[in-house]
Amino acid sequence: MNTTQTKISHLTKQELRVAELVINGKTIKQISERLCISEDTTRSHLMNLYRKMGVNKSTEMFKALLINGLIIITNQELKLLPK
Repeated sequence: MNTTQTKISHLTKQELRVAELVINGKTIKQISERLCISEDTTRSHLMNLYRKMGVNKSTEMFKALLINGLIIITNQELKLLPK
């Protein structure tokens, strides 16, 4: 298991949901509405994702997931492979 796979295995289910929505281009507001959580909670999950993955922004997260083969395309959507 490589470093990014190890890091993603430490993410919570909610963090993984947020990551999947982020890589599909959803905004904080859209993610919050979809998951029925506040925008502050969404931001908190996103900051935890970045910290745990060792990245600073969504494009870096996407790149790390893509390079390590952790993203698949299904029905015109990007999905994270199960951990």
